[in-house]
Amino acid sequence: PSEVITYLPQIKAATDANRETMGFNAVGVYEDSIKKGRLWVALDKNANYLGHVMLGGKPPQELRIFQIYVSPAARGNGVAALFIREATAYAEELSCLNLRADVANDLAD
Repeated sequence: PSEVITYLPQIKAATDANRETMGFNAVGVYEDSIKKGRLWVALDKNANYLGHVMLGGKPPQELRIFQIYVSPAARGNGVAALFIREATAYAEELSCLNLRADVANDLAD
């Protein structure tokens, strides 16, 4: 969490710039998720922000993927797939019964 919090400005900027497709979350929601270890970032080898995933739910019943963002420059490089694999492994560690991700049917292409 202490490392992830340093990327909060990039996380908030990315989600604010994509509010139409990602919705709105107050900065406190991101801070709380970071403190709980449920907001992870992907970085390149130079520690540049590539994207994030925000998890929630009520383990062990369910772990939810609330938000995945990958920067345009990093898309197509497997970052989202890595987030999904890591979330799956985390759900297994928590002995979750379900891993859930909802996709809005009104997202722009």
